[in-house]
Amino acid sequence: MKVRNRFRALQALDDEVSEYLILAGALPESFCQRLFKTDRFTAELRSIYAPFFEGVDLLQGLMNAELRTKLVDDFLSVDDSMSMANSLELRVPLLDNRIVGLMVAVPWQLKYKPGTYGKLLLRKVIGKFLPQATLQKPKWGFSVNVQAWFNGELGELIRQVLPESDVLPKYLDRQTVQNVLHRTTGDIVDGRFQVLLWQLLGFHLWHRIFIESEDVHNPKLELEPLLA
Repeated sequence: MKVRNRFRALQALDDEVSEYLILAGALPESFCQRLFKTDRFTAELRSIYAPFFEGVDLLQGLMNAELRTKLVDDFLSVDDSMSMANSLELRVPLLDNRIVGLMVAVPWQLKYKPGTYGKLLLRKVIGKFLPQATLQKPKWGFSVNVQAWFNGELGELIRQVLPESDVLPKYLDRQTVQNVLHRTTGDIVDGRFQVLLWQLLGFHLWHRIFIESEDVHNPKLELEPLLA
């Protein structure tokens, strides 16, 4: 019932791009206006995602957006790179361009049905080879426990680096960053802000290595001088 009520509230927006951004965990517009040194952030974000929803319903637009943004810029650049660096095949075999080209043209109604476990065509194909119990398992996410990181060395690093960062004030409002730092704890309720602070730490390090480095073609990840 709680999930149904959330979807009813989203549908009341009558705006599929806004629905998707909320589902994807985008921070509230009012907060973004305080954080970023521009009042165009939300408009620019919407302009990126709006084309994926043109002429299609929400679920098809969601699949379009996830395929062209999260898959490429998150899963492939993080999950798959790190897993394959340790000789694990996490996802790449299913991304053969011939398979992707075929499946993109398939209507979502053949891939997902409410009340099922999803991936309908894949489950049907592999049903010839796997036990029935395996086919009835729900999706098992590959999530990162940022809360555990925040309660450990990552949290200490964040509290050490971000207050003194000379990178972040070039792009973000310093006071807003400080407020997030002071108000974010190691509790699960602060999950989105823990992720934000983790991302800001990554941005700080990336900027120091690839923007400020004198030798951007041969950057070195030496944490001590980057954190100094």
